[in-house]
Parts: sequence; structure tokens; C-alpha cells
Amino acid sequence: MAVESKIQHLQAKGPLSHYRFYTALRPSLLCEQRKERSVAAFLRLFHFDSWEEALRDSSGMNAVMCAVFSGDKAMLRKLAEGQADMNVGLQGLGDLGYYDTQTTLMVATKSRQDASLLQALLELRANVNGTSRAGITALYLSRSPEHVKVLLEYRADMPHYVLRGAASYASPQTVQALLTARCDATWLDDDTGASPLNGLALFGRSNAQAVETAKLLLDHRANVNACARPMNSQAWVHRLARAQVAVFGWSNCKKMPRLLASLPGIAPLGCAAMVGHEQLA
Repeated sequence: MAVESKIQHLQAKGPLSHYRFYTALRPSLLCEQRKERSVAAFLRLFHFDSWEEALRDSSGMNAVMCAVFSGDKAMLRKLAEGQADMNVGLQGLGDLGYYDTQTTLMVATKSRQDASLLQALLELRANVNGTSRAGITALYLSRSPEHVKVLLEYRADMPHYVLRGAASYASPQTVQALLTARCDATWLDDDTGASPLNGLALFGRSNAQAVETAKLLLDHRANVNACARPMNSQAWVHRLARAQVAVFGWSNCKKMPRLLASLPGIAPLGCAAMVGHEQLA
């Protein structure tokens, strides 16, 4: 089986952080029931030499992150009793889609953990409003209505931009939970000038329910013709990208400069067309 072969290869060849990542997610990837482990089993599985090492480990994929990715609430509580940091930032997994400085709560939401794991982290003093270097919070990365409910119960701040995250990556039910909590579907980002509908159209190909979410946003008065208009320092990022494309040529630039050069003035329809999402367009 592909997952098992991947884990065996990483166990033999490394890197250790990737081995721990796939091992922690193994039950989820194989649709198996998750089991809480003894301390000895946890240390053996994730290659920690001792409990003291697990508590001290400051690597990006440390013991706390292993427990979060594997959905192990009991182990999180044991780690907290040993004074492990529940607000540690992730490091070194950018090539797997989990970016540096994302918090334990962000990892829990993004990896679609059960809401009870979020509640356990919050009970253990995880910061509900902790931000990554990109300025986003766990609420932005919510993947279910239950995530939204738990985070708001613990007084998560709810800037309107969180709706763009849910619209882009989560389900219509998650978007509805934020709309019910009074997020504004018509809101435009202060820096990028982008709306939730812009975000959905841009990232919709990775969201199987994008069309349903788009209809929900439109039912809540999202402007189908709202164009992204970057402002402040963000405008300079796009200007530099356009200059780079103009100097080196479209085909000679990487994906990100081309994307940044294309966004100013683009409407949701243009975003959908740019990424090739025919159903949404």
C-alpha cells in the first residue's frame, strides 16, 4: 500500500519530520479508527529516545505536533502536564502544505481534526487568536461548523477575512456557520481588495463543493463583479510582480509572480477562468 511504503521509506531514509508527519496522519489517510497510545508506544512510534527528549524537542514536528496530527488528546494532556508548549509554531513542512509559524490550533483545523481536539488544546491554554506570519488565525482555517463553534465559544476574534478562508477551502456548512455568526459576504480585504468570492474562485479547483459555496455567498449578497484592488503595501507586491513579468516574460516567470501580476482588477469570473474551473465560471 502506498501510504505504508511511504512511511517505511521515510523511516529508513528520512527526513524524520516527514516520517512523523505521515505516521501521525496514517489512520486518517487509511480511514482507520484512531487509538490513544501509551507513552511508551508514542515514543517508540515517533522515534523519541525518552519522555524528557519528547518534552524538550523544539523541532518543527515535535511531540506536541505529533499528538495534534494524530488526534491524540490524552497524549496532549500528558505533554501539557510536562509543561510542553501548546502554542508551538510549526517549522519545516512547507513542502507538505503546512507552513512555518502555523500554530497547533491551525494544524488541528487544517488537518480536519475532530472539534474535541481543538477543545482539548484550548483547555490546555492554546491561544485561540494566535497568528501565523501570514496574519491568519485558526478560525480562518476552520474546516467544519464544529470547528467554528468551538473557536467562537472560546472567544476567537472574527475579522471578516476569515470567511475568505472558509469559502476557499472548507464546506458550505462551515461558510454558513460563519455567516450565521455575522461574517459579511460582501466584505473586501483592506490590503488585497479581494472578496470571499474572489478567494473561492481562485482556489476553487481544490474544493469539491465550490459551486455550492459560491451559490451560498451569492445568496448572501456577495458581489459577483467585485474586482480585487490591492492597496497599501500589498499594491507594491503586485506592481513588482508585474514589472518582473514585463522584464522576463510570462513564460519565463514562476507561478507566484504570474499569479500576483494577474490579480489586480480581476473579478471572480476571471479567477475561475484563470485556474480553469469551468463549472464555477
